[in-house]
Amino acid sequence: MARGFVYLTAVVDWASRKVLAHRVAITMEAMHAVEALEEAFAK
Repeated sequence: MARGFVYLTAVVDWASRKVLAHRVAITMEAMHAVEALEEAFAK
């Protein structure tokens, strides 16, 4: 198994403490966070 980092981006609603959207990626790019935010806003 390859070694390295895995990055988790999660958008959490602090009032309900629920995860609205998440992304797991092997690169730390802003696009992953943007996609998670867009998904969370769509809900």
